[in-house]
Amino acid sequence: MGPGSARSRRRGKSKRYPDLVTLTDALGREEAAARPAMIAQHLACLMALTAACDRGRHRRSRNELGAPELGLPVLMFASEPAAAIQPSEYRDQLPPSLVAACEQVINTTTITGATAPG
Repeated sequence: MGPGSARSRRRGKSKRYPDLVTLTDALGREEAAARPAMIAQHLACLMALTAACDRGRHRRSRNELGAPELGLPVLMFASEPAAAIQPSEYRDQLPPSLVAACEQVINTTTITGATAPG
């Protein structure tokens, strides 16, 4: 196989996302103008994940153990915007309505994740 083959291209490590990146880390890498949209997008995903967890919780019968894998991802994903809106340089740059929305979604998600079956 030559230097342009698929095999030689796959050997290298991806340079785009070599390490895990938290929301707070990502906010630090972007310009201030992009931060509210990044947090809003994260909240939209978090609300969808919370709704799926809630649906899964209500579908099971009383005798089932449920799906223990539902609550932990929700709680872990909720920690990202929670960290981003802590008193810091980012919170001061966000519209108050977005901070309030974050707080509301984080509270709902934490309750949903903590009460998920498992």
